[in-house]
This record gives sequence, C-alpha cells and structure tokens, in this order.
Amino acid sequence: MLNRRSLRIKVAQNLYAYNQCKRANYEIALKEIEQRFQPDLLSPEEQDKEELKQSGKQAVAVFKRKFVEVDEKKAEPIEEKIKEVVNDVYLSYENNLKKDLKFLRRNLVIDAEKIVDRQLMVFELLVEFAEIASGKYFKNPAKFVSDNLKNNQVIAAIKSNKSLQNMVVKKNIHWNNHHQDVLTWYREIINETPEYIAYKGLKAPDLDDDRKIVTFIAKNQIFKNEIVNALFEELDLTWEENKVAVKSMVLKTIKSIEADKEEWTMEVSPLSYNWEDDKAFFEKLFIDSVENDEDFENLVAEKSKNWDIHRLAMMDKIILKMAICEMIKFPSIPIKVTINEYIEISKRYSTPKSKQFVNGLLDSLANKLVSEGIVKKSGRGLIDNK
Repeated sequence: MLNRRSLRIKVAQNLYAYNQCKRANYEIALKEIEQRFQPDLLSPEEQDKEELKQSGKQAVAVFKRKFVEVDEKKAEPIEEKIKEVVNDVYLSYENNLKKDLKFLRRNLVIDAEKIVDRQLMVFELLVEFAEIASGKYFKNPAKFVSDNLKNNQVIAAIKSNKSLQNMVVKKNIHWNNHHQDVLTWYREIINETPEYIAYKGLKAPDLDDDRKIVTFIAKNQIFKNEIVNALFEELDLTWEENKVAVKSMVLKTIKSIEADKEEWTMEVSPLSYNWEDDKAFFEKLFIDSVENDEDFENLVAEKSKNWDIHRLAMMDKIILKMAICEMIKFPSIPIKVTINEYIEISKRYSTPKSKQFVNGLLDSLANKLVSEGIVKKSGRGLIDNK
C-alpha cells in the first residue's frame, strides 16, 4: 500500500525529471540560437560570417540573461534581429517546459495508479503457477505436477473473486506474452525449492498450508528473485520503488483470505485507504514545488551561505525545497513529521553526508520560518509547531 513517504518520493523523482527537462530545453534553445545565426547556404547574397558569429554570441548572452537578475537599463543595446530571435527561442523554451510539466503531472498519478496493475499481475502469476502445476502445459504431466498447488485454496479464492477478476479483465492483465518465462520460473525457481517439495508431499494441506506456500512463492520467488524482477522492471521503469507497495498489498490480501461456509472472503488491499486525499496531496506538493521554486531556492541559498548552492547535489536541493514547500503550504502536517520524512528520503536517495546536512538546514529553516510567521500550523496536536 502506498504511504505518504512513497508519494513524496514519487514527487521528488518527478521534480528531478523536471529539472532534467529544464536543462535539456535550455541546451536545445542555445543550439537553436546558434543555428539561427549560421550562414544561409542557399542565399544568393554574400554573407558576413564573422558578423553572424558575433551576433550569435550576443544572442546567446542575451538569452542567458533571462535566467539571472540583470539591470537591463545598464545592459548594452541589442539589435532588433537579435531581440526577435531571442524572444522567439525563449517563447519556444517556455512552451516546451509547459508541455513537460503537464506530462510529468499527469504521469505522477498514472505511475502511482499503475501499482494496482502490478498487484493484479502478481495474482495472475500465482494463478499461472497453479495451472502449470496441474500439468496443463506438459506432455508428461507427472514430471512437474503438484495437485496440491492446483487445488490451493488461496489461489482458488483469487480466481473466484469477482471484483478482482473484473479488474483483471478490464485492465487486460495476463501473462500470454511471457508464457515461456513463467514455465521456466516454475521449473527452475519454484519446483526445486525445499519448501515447495515439502508442500507437494502433504497429503491433505489445510488453508494455513496453502497460505504459507503462496506467501513463500510471492515473497521469496517473485519479489526477491532477480530474474523475475528483471521482467517487471522491463514493464515498469519505477518497479524498484513500486515493488515495496505492491509486495505489501499482495501479502495483506493473501493474509485476509478466509473460508466462510462454501465461499471465500478476501479483502483486496487498496492502493490507499483514501486515494483522493493522497492524490490531492502529492499533486499539490509537486505543483507548489515547481511554482515556488525560485523562492525556495533563495531560502536554501540564504541558509547555506558556507556552501555553493550551485554545487549542491540536485537531489539534496529537491529534498530541501520540497520540505520547505510542505512546511509552508501544508498547515496540517507537523514540522517534525516533515523534517523526519525528508531526512529518511535523503538517506536513500542522496549522498552519504546528506542526512546531517538536510537535518541541520531544515531545522534552522523551520525556526526561521516559524519566527517570521511564514509557517503557521493549524489543527489538533499542532500547537507545538516544532
């Protein structure tokens, strides 16, 4: 199941991608300016290559000035052609950034909701293993058959759950394109393990036996196996991060399965207990971080005077600015919670020394923002803002 830390990480990843887009678009814009001042090889008139070269250099300088604070009154006069080219390229740069931002904002939600699909894929993979164990795909069934897994009550509950199976059909979840992979996994990863051999030897496994082997296959043979995970990574670029939530959801669902007379009861673990609230949280965190980036950058720069702000690791800067955004823009989240969350994220996603740096800087920033009345917390339990 997705928790708030997972959502913060997804925002950080998308902010990192947005920063990469900004850099790429900036370089594209510089190349475009350079191209605009190249000699026109098809022109019948003779062109002054040196003059074009100098104009190109001036245009690049003018374009770069748009990204720093400059007193334009003191700047050198600019030719109309250079102004026109720079304004045109800058407009294109901004439009490209808007498109990138729109894509990343949409992808933020899609990537999170994709976790449900991955959960369904794991359930369908368990069903496939049971089909293989029945001997359905073998010329010599006796070699690989395990009637116990074929009749496994946990897998039977998964197959008979109408809600889950409707989602499988609706989302078109299947392993048809990877049938040979699944056969290989069964033979080489599952069939020869001591746990599975012991399960096959049981004369009449009960629900606990069935649950134990399915949990073992999911936990150890699906989520931990490098070969299986390599295929999931091909299907999902963020699998390494999403896997934590998928694993939690699958194991909780398996644990919930119980026999109720002639029917099975099963609680399919949701993506979140309140997805609409969580979605609103991380969409707002992403957009507010982007829209207030310059202000947050200045706050970080002010509090890290002994550091060159431009030489800080990009992920450190993203983590710091997200934390500032959360302190200022989310009045119901305690400051302690925010600081602790971003310290934990920095441990995993930034440099070895980031934990101490992030901790010290955020603590100092929190004191400053509270004392200046910029951070105001409201709600039960938030009297102590620190």
